[in-house]
Parts: sequence; C-alpha cells; structure tokens
Amino acid sequence: MKKTLLLLIGILCSWLSASAQTEEDFERVNNEAFDAYEAYDYRTAINKEHILLKWLKKPKLKNDTNEVVVYLNLGGFYQSYQDYDSAHLCLEKSRKLCEEYFGKKNEYYVNIVLQLGGFYEAIELLDEAETINADAIRQINAGATEDEWLMGAIYSNQAIVKKKLFKLKEALDLLEKSEILTIKASGRKSTDYANLLNTKSLVYGIMGEAKKEEKLLLEAMAICRELKATKASLYGTLLNNLATMYSERGDYEQAIRSYEESYRIRVSIYTEKSLECALVQANEGVALADAGKYDQGITMVKSAQRITESLLGKFHPEWFEKAMHLGNIYEKAGMFEEADRLYEVSMRDAGENLGKTSGTYLGLVSNASLYYMNRDQYDKASACFDILLAGEEFVSEDFALTLKGNYANFLHTTGRSEDAGKYYDEVIKGWAEFKGPTSYDYLLAKHNKATYLLDLGDLAEAKALFIETRNTLEEVAGSKTELVLMLNENLAGLYKDEKQYLQALVLFQKVLAIRMLEAPNGKSMEVADLLSKVASCYTSLDQPHRALENLENSYAMKVSLVGRDDPSLSYETTLLATSYTYSGDYKKGLSYYSEAKRLITGQFNTYFRFMTEKEKLQFLTKTISELKQLQAIAVDNVKEYPAFGDLALEIELMMKGMVLESGDRIKNAVVASKDPQLQRQYSAWQDLRTQMAVEMAKPEKYRRSDLESLNNKAVDMEKGLVSKLGSLELLDMETHSWKNIQKKLGKEEVLVEFISYKSFRQEKEMLTAIVLRSDAPNPILVPLFAEEKMAAYLQNRKSGNEQGLVNSLYGANRGVDEVNEDVVPDEGDDSLYLLLWKPLEVHLKGMNKVYYSPSGSVHKIAVAALRDEEGKYLSERFSLHTLSTAKKLLDPSKGFVMDDLLLMGGVDYDLAPSIIAKKVNPEQGDESPEFAMRGGNGAKAWSYLGGTKTEVEAIAKLVTTGKTTVTTSVGEQAYEEQVKKQMLAGPSVIHLSTHGYFIAEPQRALTPNANVYQQSGNPLLRSGLILAGGNASWTGQELPGGIDDGILTAFEVSTMDLSQTRLAVLSACQTGLGDIQGSEGVFGLQRAFKQAGVEYIVMSLWQVPDKETVEFMTLFYENLAKGIAIEVAFNTAQQTMREKYPPYYWAAFVLVR
Repeated sequence: MKKTLLLLIGILCSWLSASAQTEEDFERVNNEAFDAYEAYDYRTAINKEHILLKWLKKPKLKNDTNEVVVYLNLGGFYQSYQDYDSAHLCLEKSRKLCEEYFGKKNEYYVNIVLQLGGFYEAIELLDEAETINADAIRQINAGATEDEWLMGAIYSNQAIVKKKLFKLKEALDLLEKSEILTIKASGRKSTDYANLLNTKSLVYGIMGEAKKEEKLLLEAMAICRELKATKASLYGTLLNNLATMYSERGDYEQAIRSYEESYRIRVSIYTEKSLECALVQANEGVALADAGKYDQGITMVKSAQRITESLLGKFHPEWFEKAMHLGNIYEKAGMFEEADRLYEVSMRDAGENLGKTSGTYLGLVSNASLYYMNRDQYDKASACFDILLAGEEFVSEDFALTLKGNYANFLHTTGRSEDAGKYYDEVIKGWAEFKGPTSYDYLLAKHNKATYLLDLGDLAEAKALFIETRNTLEEVAGSKTELVLMLNENLAGLYKDEKQYLQALVLFQKVLAIRMLEAPNGKSMEVADLLSKVASCYTSLDQPHRALENLENSYAMKVSLVGRDDPSLSYETTLLATSYTYSGDYKKGLSYYSEAKRLITGQFNTYFRFMTEKEKLQFLTKTISELKQLQAIAVDNVKEYPAFGDLALEIELMMKGMVLESGDRIKNAVVASKDPQLQRQYSAWQDLRTQMAVEMAKPEKYRRSDLESLNNKAVDMEKGLVSKLGSLELLDMETHSWKNIQKKLGKEEVLVEFISYKSFRQEKEMLTAIVLRSDAPNPILVPLFAEEKMAAYLQNRKSGNEQGLVNSLYGANRGVDEVNEDVVPDEGDDSLYLLLWKPLEVHLKGMNKVYYSPSGSVHKIAVAALRDEEGKYLSERFSLHTLSTAKKLLDPSKGFVMDDLLLMGGVDYDLAPSIIAKKVNPEQGDESPEFAMRGGNGAKAWSYLGGTKTEVEAIAKLVTTGKTTVTTSVGEQAYEEQVKKQMLAGPSVIHLSTHGYFIAEPQRALTPNANVYQQSGNPLLRSGLILAGGNASWTGQELPGGIDDGILTAFEVSTMDLSQTRLAVLSACQTGLGDIQGSEGVFGLQRAFKQAGVEYIVMSLWQVPDKETVEFMTLFYENLAKGIAIEVAFNTAQQTMREKYPPYYWAAFVLVR
C-alpha cells in the first residue's frame, strides 16, 4: 500500500513581472493552469504552462526568474500526468537555468532541488535523489539560505530517500535535524511539524517499532485536530498511514475504521470521484479482504477501479493496479476461477493497449507468475517467466533483479536447484552493485539464498549466511525490522534441525517477545505461530507441560483472531493432539484429533470445488501430511486407547481415492443435471482430453504446435465445469463413516483396510491393517511391518537366483513363446503370509467373507495365493473380495445382467499401417508416412498370442447361447479406432485379451532407443494395451497420417466415458501394475478404467501363460453366463483352477471393485 508523503510543489510567486501581453494575462493563464491541475485536468494545465513558455521567448518579455519557475511547474504537472520523461527534462531544465542565471548558493536552487529530489525519490531513482539532496545540503551548509522551513524540508526529503535505501539510522539522524529546524520555523503546533512526525513514523514502522510508529501518528493527528485541520489533506494522509499500520499488524477492524474516516475527509476536500478517494477505497478493500470480508473488499476495490477508469481511462496503469488488488483478493478468497480470468484478461488488455514491453504489462505478468506458482500451475508460471526474461531489456534494473529472484525461487520449487543457485548468486551480486551491500533488497536476496541452502540441507553454509545477513541488518536498521525477525526465526528453525533445541528455544523466544510487544494487545497470527514453535522446542526438550501451555495459548489466540473454522488451526490442533496423546491424556488428544480432521476436511471441501484433477492431486500431496500424522499417532497409541482405531479408519476412508471419487461425483452430477448445455460442455472437455492423450503419445517434435494452447483450453473447460458444480459436497464424512460401513457387514463378513503411514516412534514407513467386524465395538488396529522389510524381502528373493519373488512363488511368464517348465514354484514359502496375514488371524475367527482394500506394497501381492501354516491358501479359507476403497460397500447393490459383451483377441500386431489407414478412411488414397513414431527401433516387437483368439472364441460360444449380444474384434479388426468405438458404445462387459505393458520407471537415461511410452514421466502413458498394428509404432516404424498408433494407453482410457460398462476384463500381462501414489492407489490401467466409470475390473499382477489364461477366463464366463454374480463367478473360477495348478497359473488375476 502506498503511504502518501506531502511534497513541496513549486508555484509562481510574486516574482512575476511584466512578462506577457500584460502582467495580468500572465497571471490569469498561470491561475488557469493551476485550476486545471487541481481538477486533475493535467493535460490542460501542461498546455497553459507551454503558452507561458512561448510568451517568455519574446525578447522584450523574457524574464529569467519566470522561465525557471515555469519549467519547475511544468515538471510537477508532467509528474502528476505520469509522463516521467518530460517531467525529468523540465525539472532538470529548471535546475540548470537557475544555476546558469543565479548559481547554486541561493534559495531558488534549494527550492528546485527540493522538488527534483522528490521526483527522483518518487520514481525510485534513489541514487540520483540521494546525490541531488546531498548537493542541496552542501549549499545550505555554505549559506545558500537561512529559511529554516526550507532547510528542514531538504533534510526530511533526504531522510525519505535514506529510508528507501534502508539506511534507517541515517534517516533518523536527518529527521532529528529536520525536527529542530521545523520547530524553529513553524512550532510544534503546526501542520509542518505534524508532517515531519508522519515521515518519522514511517521510518520507525520499517524498523519494527510499531508502538513508536503509532504514537507519532496519533500525535500528528492530535496536532491537526487542535489546529482544526481535520479536513486538510495531511490529516487524511495520517489516517491512511495509521490504517496501513493497523492492517500490517493484523488489527483489521482498527484499519477499516481509519480508512473510513480518511475517506470521509478526502471526500470533503476533493470529491467522491477523485484519485485520492479511489486510493483510500482500494486500501480499505484490501483490509476488508484481509479481515475475511471478501465480498465487501471486492465491492470496494471495484468502486476504486471505476473511479480510476472515469478519470484516467480503462487501461491506465492505475486502473491495472486496482485489478491486481482484485486478483490478490480472489486468490485469498479461493475464487480461483475469477482470479484466473482476471489475470488472463488483464495481461491481454495491457499487452494490446500499452504494449508488451510496457512496465504495466510486464508487472502484470510478474504478478501472474507468482499467482500461478502459489496455485502449483507451474506450466503457466513457466510461460510467464519466459515472457519476463525475454522482456528484461525493457524494464528497470531493480525490476529485473526482482524478477530474477522470483525466477530463482521458481527453479528451486520445481526441482532445478542447481540453476536456482546460479540465479540467487546473480541477484545478490546485482543488488550489491545497484543499491549497495546494506540495502534491503541485497540483504533480502542473501536471506533467500540462505533459505535455499537450508532446503538443500547445507546447514553450515545456511547458518553462516543467516548470521552474517542478520548482523548487517541490525547494524543499519536495528533488531526489530521484519527481515531481522524472519532471519532469526529461520535461524532458530535451523538450530532445531541440528537438534540444538535450547539455542532454538532462546531465539524463538527472543522473536516472540518482540512480536508480542508490537502486536495489538500482544496478539497476532505471527505471535500464535511462534508460540507453537516454542512449544515444539519444549517437546524436544522433554518438557511436555510447558509445551502444552504454549500450544493452548497459541490455539486460543488464533481462535480469538480468526474463529474456530479457520484452516490454519489444523496445525495447532494436530500438535495439541500429538502432545496430549504422548503425555498420556488420550481422551483430550482424541478430541483435538477429531477437531483437526474436521478442519482439514473443510479445506478439501472448500478448495476441491474449484480445482482441476491435477490441482487436486497437488493440493492433496501438500495437505495430506497432517492427516497422515494424525493417523500415524493414532496407530502408535491404539493399544493404550482403542478409540484411536475409529480415527485411523475414518481418516483412511476420507483419504483413499479422494481425487478419483471427486471426479466421479462431477461426472454423475453432470448426468443427473439433465442440463443439455452442461452435458455438451462435459463431452467437449472429454473430447479435448482424448486429443491430448493422442498427442502426448507422439514424440515431442511431432506433436501439434498448439499443444500448450490445447492443454490450457482443456484446463479452462474443466474449471468451468467444476465451477458450475461447485455446490457438490465432496467429502460426506457422515455417510462414509465406519459405523455405516459396519452396518453393511454380515455376521460372517469382515473388512480389512490396509493403511500406509510413517510411524513417529519408529520413524519408518509402516503398514498396518484395520479390521472391522460387525460384532466389534470399534475398529481393531493390527500393526504389521515396516515397508522396508517387505522391500528387503523382495530384493533378497531376487538375489537368490530364483527369478525374483513373483517367479519363485508363482512360476514362469506369460507373453513369451514358451513357458520354462524347469522353474518350479516354491510352494513351501509362507513368509508373505507371516508378514501380512498371520497377525490378522485372531480377529478373523468365525469369518467367511473378507473384504480387503490394499495400500502400499499390498497392491503388488496376490493375497489369494498366500498359504497359512497348514498349507491352505487364503482363497480356500475365505471368500476374498478386493475393494479400491471400503466406501464401495456403501454403494447401492445392483443386479448384473450381461446384456452385451465386447470381445477382443487374436490381435494382429504386425498389421500394416497402410491397411489400417484404408479401413479408417476407405475413400483416401495411398499416403506417404507422416512421421517416424516413438523415437527409435530399440523396443522389441510384440509376438502373436494365439491363445487369445481361442479365448475369445470360447467365451463367445459360451455366451451366445443366451440373451447376450456379442461383438468381436479379432485379428486385423482389432485396430484402435474400431476397438475404441466399440468400447464407447457402452457394452455391459468389455473383454480385452492381448499384450499389456507397464514400464515401472521412465527409461530415458537407461535405454537410448526407448520409445515414447518407455520414456514418459506420466504413468498413464507407461501403461497400456497393444492393439492391431501396434508393432509399427512400438518399434519406430513410419505411420501414415490420420490413424491411431495401435497402442491404447491408460491415459486414453481415462478420457473415455465407460460408465455403462459394469465389468472390464483385461486379459493381459501386468495390467494391475502402475505407480503407487499414496492414498490415490495405483496409477495405470486400473486407475484409467476406474476413472472411465467401470465398476469391476479384472487385471493381472504378472505375466501368465496363454493356455491357463484361456482356461481361467472360460471358467469365469461360464459362471457369468449362468447368472452368477461377478465376484462369486470370479472366486469360483479361481477355486477350480486352484485345484489343478500352482498359484502362478491362477493367482495373477485380481478382481477389484
């Protein structure tokens, strides 16, 4: 916010002599100029002064004094008109003429320097301002004037410059001199003295001396009231500065009252439609927003913007400044759609009307880059930084350095730390050269570099830089400036990381004492945060009672400031829950856990309404840590307080599949809306996503040139959809409570919910099971093992020359020409059972049906194939049902009728692309290849799977005898365009029998000739199915234009609407694998088909021989054809296979609901 300072504006004095047609004409035109100026008609004022200049050029009318003064006035008018180049020329002309006619040692010269120095300060040419003011002070010391007021004004102006250069102690020394002179000239009961107190208050404000700042402002206001000058501009300025001070301290109610009074005064001096009133309105709007009154704040800023538009035009820089205020408020209010639109439109309008090299346009782009960074929209932020870096030559040096500092932060945030370090060093060097080694900007750049080093774990260098920067700051600006407090707070955090808890505590308490002293009534959000940090030190020092005392104070303070529903309280409530739990007060700990969960749930429901899927995943990654902390501590302490089991399960129910579920809700809401326009918008968005999926599968150099624009359009369409459906309650915790799930369980049914978390006690990633029985009063937590133990077990099996854990347990591979019958499964290995299942047995007594929802490493395990200590498979003892989330038990049950079935198999992977092109476009002639796909020939071609044709033919024969309509795609008919069309027709069952692939890690560095799928960082591209003609693209052959590539990626499937399909059978290798991404589960074909809307998915965990796959699938469909439910049909088929074969031949397939 801008704090207004009163500056002397030179005017024509009684020096006027017979200089025009007559002296009266000269005086009349000059008065007209000032009348226009006061009416904000700056152009007319400037024109009038130019008339005077023309008159002064007539030899007989020439007057040296008038010429000096007219140029001085013109400089002031041009400055107000924001034509700074012309203002500079006129003011310098006035100074040089004065020096030429009268020399420097005179009052004229000092008066001109007063205005010229103020001009330089206003446009941030601080070195020039400091130099010219110093020259004036030298002339004063040489006896140029004895005018005490003028001398005091020069000292005051120089103090303002020193303040901006962060030479705060020098600024105070100059203000002391100015104060003595001002008192002599005008007395303590004068507006001049009140103005000086205002300037002095600003310096103390930066030094962190809020009490002194407030005292000086109130003293200055008292002087104005005593002088009955409350309607003067100065009083409004004092009120504005006081309001700004209150706002910065977080005392928004006081700030708003001060802004309102300032506004009333300015209306009485000017009019409601004045720039002065618009400035106050904008500042009050920001304060209202800071106080959480977003609607009022938006209304106020929009009013200020309308006034600015009426006076200066819609695309004036001041108008865009108000737009930025609105953007900041929209962001704070979570009105992201409005903020996105505002930044997009503002940048476009500024670029078109002011030019893409204008400071206003580049300033808007800079603000947008920071907004997009805050929103984790790094692609858009990157585009903004590209514009800014390309336009560096058009901006001032300080803007360029600020830009590079922001870019360094962006690089560091996006993982390019080495490049970030180079920019941090360049910025530090730049500020040292531009403003000096004691300037605020230089010291802030060093602070940012130290924070960067801290993030990299370079504690020693970070500490040295923090201390060095802090010591310099304290020397030039004292120990209470905001930057000193930030440095000390970061340094204290560093000490805590080094486990120097006592040093950390002392420094946190030092900062806390200063903030409490300066905060209104000792309360602020900063004070509350520091109390929490002090508490964490006491916890580390094993002083739990002091820790709890500080935490309770922090929580109570925040509640008093922002209310109980503010999201920031989740941090304090989590800490309180932790502290009370570990101090043994489990009941109180649990109550705070519940409160923390409520607050975090509120955050998700607030923000998810306006986010795209990508933004939801990023937000979840950031926010989930607090939930996982709650869950971890609940598990660690469940033995002492069983009720913690309730909390652990409810958190898992809340988190698991949260983003996927929110997408389903949007899709269902669109369908249920019966709004044709909304449904068309949804379909158009899905079509656009499909185009994106196709383009992303191409080598980068062959993708559409407008791919980024296409992506932005898709993002905008998605935001439009979620905005229209913003009233959806995404996390219905009451409906999805564990008690409601328990009601769905039969007498012999049990739920096992696996959870992954990091244990506080063991400091390891752990796996635990939560068992829910219909006859148990609470969920039962069963700790299992550290994930590293499972990883070591898997690695040891591989290193034992047994072809890895999977091969040793389950046999040879599917998808190769021959099965190696010499590799005998180790049927005596029960280690996985001991790790994963035996600890659960005591809680499964009397149970027949087990629902289980995997997490972490459980996603990779064929639970059905685990055998107990008596050698029985779990699938022999229990009816096992795999759930993506336990919430699926709450879905209404639907009967299953296999009305229509799509069967695909016997795929001709070597089908020539030219044949596919003729099938897709029968009227099109031969066409030359468009490009070489996939970047190389390194990928091995897929071999024909004869068993898949046998499989689909056998299934077709089984089901066509009933009422099921069967569609088949076999051989060359199984090309991608055809198969996707058949899938989108909505058959109740889709059966795809082919090769599947999942690439565990991007192979960019490992395999030079790897294709796009193997190289992609997107797990939905590294997972897919091979269709007819797929070998051409997979191995890098050339394809004609206008056809698909024969690779159906998970990304493409995720963009399809398969909500009419109840069951998808992926009879292919590794279709159940993918990247495991926390609570969202497996990202691969499994997620893609879920996202597309399929309820049940059959998939595989490893490669299975053709012959046994055909047999398994035939049994499965034979059961379905009899009208048996999907889950029962699957388990029955598995049971039949189990009686004939070892697990390798039947346990790979998993049915997930």
